[in-house]
Order: sequence, then structure tokens, then C-alpha cells
Amino acid sequence: MLGVSAFLSCVYAVSEKRAQWITALALALPAGILNTIYVLQPSARAAVPTLICTLLFLIFTLASLLRAVINARKVTHDTIYGAISVYLMMAVVWGAAYMLLETIQPTAFSMDIARHGNRLMDWSDCVFYSFVTLTTIGYGDIVPITAQARSLSILEAVSGTLYVAVLIARFVGLYAATKTDHRHGIPDAQVYGQAAEADD
Repeated sequence: MLGVSAFLSCVYAVSEKRAQWITALALALPAGILNTIYVLQPSARAAVPTLICTLLFLIFTLASLLRAVINARKVTHDTIYGAISVYLMMAVVWGAAYMLLETIQPTAFSMDIARHGNRLMDWSDCVFYSFVTLTTIGYGDIVPITAQARSLSILEAVSGTLYVAVLIARFVGLYAATKTDHRHGIPDAQVYGQAAEADD
């Protein structure tokens, strides 16, 4: 429940419309309730719907944060913190996707017995594998076996690399445009107003 509250706070902070906040709340409630039930009474039947609701809520939270970062008109501390949050949130979302796949398809991943022992892949393993894949480190102790697992791994690696490249280009462009306009004596309000009109 603490995790749900934290993610709801993120969505509320970047929400511009009431509908966005209501949608986040509608996705958070079933996710929070199902996760609480699963913690109190774990069962294989409840695992899949719990993960699906959690994944949908995490995706919506990620999309809300990403939209706020992309729509930023100026590179500030908040913009940088938001961009970092999006990157970390991407790993959590992919980790939930791996956990869902592992629950539906227990043979999707193979873990090195020498390092992890003879046990099934759990949530911490999924998050670890997600961060390793997102940063393209690849330790090799967890390996995707099935086509679905390999496809998700490829998508995460590509999305992580593209996000960093596009984000840096975006921030450099905003910073350069701000510096150029300041040298010409153009007020910030006019600069951002013109940028908004151009985007529209």
C-alpha cells in the first residue's frame, strides 16, 4: 500500500487534468487491494490478476511522468529528477512484466544454479534482471529462454538505450535554445509561449 501511495503521489504531482488523476486512482485501487490480499493469503490463482492490475497502474504512472518530462519547456532540477524517475520506473515496469511472464510461463527464464541455487525466479530476481537489461550490463546469471522472454528483453534493452539518447538530445536542445534566446534578450515567458504554440 505504501508503494501504491508513492506512485499515486507521483501521478498527482504531474497531473494537469482531473481525468488523469481519476484514472490513476481507478487503476491504483484494485492493484492495492489485490496486492494486500496476495500478501495476506498467497495463491497461484490470485498472482496473475494481481500482477496484471499492478502492471497497468505502473504503466500509467510511467506514462504520466514521461509526459511531464517531455512537455518541459526548461531544464530545471525538477526536470532532471523527473527524467531519472522515469528511467528507474522503466526498470520497475519491465520487472513486473517479467514477473507476470514467469508466473504464466515458469520456464521463461533460466537462473545459474551456482549463483542462485535451485529455486524459482522471484520478484527481486525480476527487478535485478530488469535493471541489468535496461542498462545493457548483462551479467549472464539470468538468461531468457523462451521467445516471449527474449522479446521482452530485447524491447527493454532498446527502449532503455533510446530513452537515454533521446532525453539527452531533448535536454541539450532546450538548454541551447534557452541560452540563445537569453543572449538576444528574449524573455523566458515569450520563449516558452512560442514553444507551446509550435508544439500545438
